Amino acid sequence: MGAFTNLFGNRNSEKFGDSWFNTYYDRYKKAVQAEPFVSPVRHLLRQYYGHFSLTPQRSAAYLDRLVMETHVCTHACVRAPFCGEAMALVMLFVEHPHLTTLYPKYEARYGEIMGDVLAAQRAEDWETMNRLFDDINPTVEKRSPFPIGGQRLHDEGKRVGLW
Repeated sequence: MGAFTNLFGNRNSEKFGDSWFNTYYDRYKKAVQAEPFVSPVRHLLRQYYGHFSLTPQRSAAYLDRLVMETHVCTHACVRAPFCGEAMALVMLFVEHPHLTTLYPKYEARYGEIMGDVLAAQRAEDWETMNRLFDDINPTVEKRSPFPIGGQRLHDEGKRVGLW
């Protein structure tokens, strides 16, 4: 697997999906190697930005501050290295959503890793999410980031049907 599979592989194959997942997850591992003693949220930020900044014209929506913060902080509620694995799966879902349908193992693995966090998010249990985030990322300046953008923005999003 690798660059050859990513460029020339059958884009509907499980091997292609695994190769892309590994590419995304390798970004996380490189971020950890570059700064091994920082909080996981920093590694996730480098992983996320490193991927979506490659093609800004196509990925501008994913680089929006609130979108990026939502993705990164949500996944930073899970301990390393699982947070990097979950973020790699999100990148796979964004770039190749058809693979989720063809190979349910990706979505199943994401659910295994993120299930408790997603349940807290759906329940709008910001206290739990903030506790998870703060416990896992003790050296980050920004504490307790949920709801992202503040309660007022979250309530407005609900009012207009965004979530």
